[in-house]
Amino acid sequence: KKDSFWERYGYVAGSKNRRIIIKALDKPHTPLELAKTTGLGMNMTSRALRELNHKGIVMCHNPTAKMGRVYELSELGKKIGKEL
Repeated sequence: KKDSFWERYGYVAGSKNRRIIIKALDKPHTPLELAKTTGLGMNMTSRALRELNHKGIVMCHNPTAKMGRVYELSELGKKIGKEL
């Protein structure tokens, strides 16, 4: 069974870095753009995106790319972003 909305909301709300990334994803971005925009380190940004992607909160448009992956909020991510 998939986590409920509030479980996933809590997952995002429980981490400052995840909150920062959700708020910064107002349009599609690469991890590098997000790292620059948010001031978070590249490793932190990439890890948060990977975890958020796994939870269905963000989606990657080109997952097979080694460089320049493009991430965007999923519908769920947009709903969570509105609640934050």
